[in-house]
This record gives sequence, structure tokens and C-alpha cells, in this order.
Amino acid sequence: MLPDYLTAWPDGRVGVAENDRTVVFDPAAGTVVPFAGSRSVQAVSVDGVLAAFDQSTPDHPTIRLYDSTGVALGEPIPLPSFAGGIRFSPDGTELAVGAGEVLQLRDGHTGELRAELTGHSGAIMSIVYAGPDRDMIWTAGRDGSAFAWDRTGQRGILRSAPSPARTWLGDTDDSGTVAVGLSAPSGAYNWVSVLDPRTGSLIHPELALPADCRWCEPVAVAITPDGHTAVAGVLQYPETNGAPDYSGGPEQNHGYLVRWDTATGSLTGITELPWPPAGLATSADGRQVVVNGNRAAELVDLQTGRTLWGPVPHTAMQDRDATRTVTISPDGGRVLVGTGDGAQMLDARTGASQARMTFAEPDVVSATAFSPDGTTAIVGTYGATCTCCPPPTCSRGCRVG
Repeated sequence: MLPDYLTAWPDGRVGVAENDRTVVFDPAAGTVVPFAGSRSVQAVSVDGVLAAFDQSTPDHPTIRLYDSTGVALGEPIPLPSFAGGIRFSPDGTELAVGAGEVLQLRDGHTGELRAELTGHSGAIMSIVYAGPDRDMIWTAGRDGSAFAWDRTGQRGILRSAPSPARTWLGDTDDSGTVAVGLSAPSGAYNWVSVLDPRTGSLIHPELALPADCRWCEPVAVAITPDGHTAVAGVLQYPETNGAPDYSGGPEQNHGYLVRWDTATGSLTGITELPWPPAGLATSADGRQVVVNGNRAAELVDLQTGRTLWGPVPHTAMQDRDATRTVTISPDGGRVLVGTGDGAQMLDARTGASQARMTFAEPDVVSATAFSPDGTTAIVGTYGATCTCCPPPTCSRGCRVG
């Protein structure tokens, strides 16, 4: 499991925030201790002021400032919502916070509100101070837009530009108006939602799984480019004495590919799989989906649910939230599939193997991608490595098997 946030502190310590708690690693002393003052430290100033996020009450998220010992520097600051956008200015005097769609500028030591800037039509997800004098703030919103704001107050909003939608546990249609999302709460089963990515508003909060699919959990999602069909890879846990048995993980010889109509939210099709799914990628025409399983990959017709090629076996993968372990090239001719020891390049029409890429050291694939021109395949891992491979050969970090 990757940490939610890593923060470097001015005194050399490192904060690791995960699951609404923070631990502090001291490289000099070699110690790891819990941070006394907060839930999740997500930003640190050059002066050692910590901004911590608390969502213990989901409908009333707050941030609060602390010093490096955990002493609170003020009262909790309520937010209407929070999507991860928070950053101190380089000099530590200002704290920029994405309060839903509004950019709040606050005092970096007291948290006092100085200004609120509006313009986004989707929740602010990332904030960066930029420019030679760090006098601009760039914000990225859930609506797919990026804004540049002038801290001097002389220019206001400089420019807004749309950007291609990029998702992790979700997928967006080509128009950017319909998305499918995978919610992965701690201590509960995942569920699939249809939403408007411009606003984050839910169209269908929770899509129904097959009625006879007991102890089932979606782990990968995709949407067709036209936005009409949402797809999920669903695994199933074995049952013991009428209850789910998690001790050995999901059933290794069973899984489902489930399809829904995004307009109505209705279930439209189910395809049984011979293994748990690990990633999905829909074709450009929206007629097919490549399913990457934990031991093989196959191509499925989205209208009939019939397998068109495969399964093509590969080295077994670990069970992870890995929606992006399979990608189709921009020209539709190749498929990049993450495997248990690297990646494999397949012919998108036949499933024939074109190249096999093996990591020099053991690692777990977290994402795959092609460059926009299709000349480079990219494999990211949970070990924080990124390998760029000109198909069908590979360079740094892996070799052709």
C-alpha cells in the first residue's frame, strides 16, 4: 500500500501520512514515531508549520495548523469539501487551500483567511507555486482545467486551459462529461459510481452488482469513449460457513466483467472470467475491452460478452488496485499489459505476443501508458520506478526476454 502523502520537514524528518494518521521517520536517529497532533499531515512550510487534514467526520472535513511537536496553532478550519489541493508558499507566509472549487489563501502561521479566489467549476485537486519569483499559483481542477493566479494582485486570472483527463481509480469519456469511479474505502468493499467529472456530482452513486455475486468486490473500472457503457472487473472471495473468507485472498479461478448503461445505471451484461481481474482498457470504437487478469489477458466484445482472443498467459500478479495495468496504443494496434515481473506487448487484433519486458529487480506494476505518438511504452511500479520502452525493445530498467 502506498502512503497518501510524504512530506519533507525542515529539520530533516519525513512525515508519512496514510489512512488518516501520520508517522514521522527520523533518518538521523533511525526512529519511526506517531505524530501526536494530527490525522494526516499533507503540507509542511519552510518554518516547520504543519497543515493537517481531518476527515474523521466525512461531511465536515477540516484542516488545522500545528508546530513540529504537534502543538496546535489554532482552531480547526472547516472546509465545504477537500480533494487534496493544499500547499504552503515557498517562504511559508501563505497557505493555499482548495476548499472545494474555491482557492483560499490563508496566513501560513495562523490559518487566518486572507482571500478567496473563484473560477474553477470542479474541485481543486492540486496546487503549485510557480514563476521566477514564485508569485503565481497554478491550480488543477477536477473539471480538467488549469488556472494560473497572480499573487501580486496585478493580473488576476492569467489563463485557463483544458487538459486531457487523467485518472487513477476511474476513467472518463472522451467528452469529459461522464466518468466512472471506483471508491475504495478502508474497511469496506469497493463500489462503482457514475459521475460528472466537471463537478464531481454523482449521477449513479452505486451501481448494482449481479444479484448472485456474493462477497464480490470491483477492483478495476473503465468507460467507453462515447460514455455510454461503464465496465468493471470484479473479484469474488470464497465463502466459509456462510461468511466471506479473506484469509487466502480472492478466488484465484474466478472473476467477472460487469457492464452497465451509464444513462440509466442498469446492469447490461456479465462475463465470467477464469481469474481475478487486474485492469481494463476499452478500445477507441467502444466495442471491445482488454481485461488484464492476475495470470493472463484477454479481449472481450462489449456487446456480446464473448472472448475474441486469449487468455494470453503471463506471470502471476499480486492483488492490487491496478486499473491501469493495461493500455491500448493510440493507433489501436498494440496492447501493453502489466505482468508479475514486468510487462508484455501484444498485438491488439490477435493477442499475439510482440515483446516481453522483464524488470531487473522484483517490483509490482502499478500503471502502464503509451506516449501520445505511440512510440514509447511506459511502465510505472509501486517501487517508484518508471521504465520507458521504445516498442518492441526496452531500455533502462528492464530487458527483452
